[in-house]
Amino acid sequence: QCSFIVSSGGIILKKTNRVPYILAGMLCAFASGLMFTWSYFREPLSELFPTWTPANLSTIFSFHNTVVCIAMILTGLIAKKVSPRIRVLIGAILIGAGLGSYPFLPVDDPDKAFVMAILFFTVIAAIGVGLSSTTWTGTFVLWAPDRPGLMVGCMLLVYSCCPFVYGAIASALIPKIGVLATMRTIGIISAVILLACLPFVRMPKPEDGLP
Repeated sequence: QCSFIVSSGGIILKKTNRVPYILAGMLCAFASGLMFTWSYFREPLSELFPTWTPANLSTIFSFHNTVVCIAMILTGLIAKKVSPRIRVLIGAILIGAGLGSYPFLPVDDPDKAFVMAILFFTVIAAIGVGLSSTTWTGTFVLWAPDRPGLMVGCMLLVYSCCPFVYGAIASALIPKIGVLATMRTIGIISAVILLACLPFVRMPKPEDGLP
């Protein structure tokens, strides 16, 4: 937070340390990239649900991309009415709830499980990603008004690197706890990261003294 120093000449503004906000923006970006780990789950899911075809698995991810884009547009429309912190909070809840619900897929009913998989991954979690992605893109870049392109590039870099990290986690967990529990774990990790960043999710103010 910014602080004030009182001197004989009056009140002198001390600039806000923006490093925590920049790091929070990168962490939020990382947490929002979890949906690209779908490729690591395709084969284990097809083994768990043999009737799911490659087309079925592709449909889930393709439809997810559409929902994320729609959610991003809608988030932009409500941006002036809903604070960034609330938007990230809702996004974290939806991401955690969407992937966290995968262990509830009925293994003995593949058709019902497929519908539930679409609901959890393609609708609930995807809306959460759209909410959080639009928010961190439009909020944290303002903390680097002197280097907006660099800030966006750094956030997109960690966003794109997320699948590699989560892929390594998934590869280690799936043989031990199964694909459904692994998806829940990854969803919870991203939700916790977003929640941990909430104190820093805000627009900069003039008194922050940014360059």
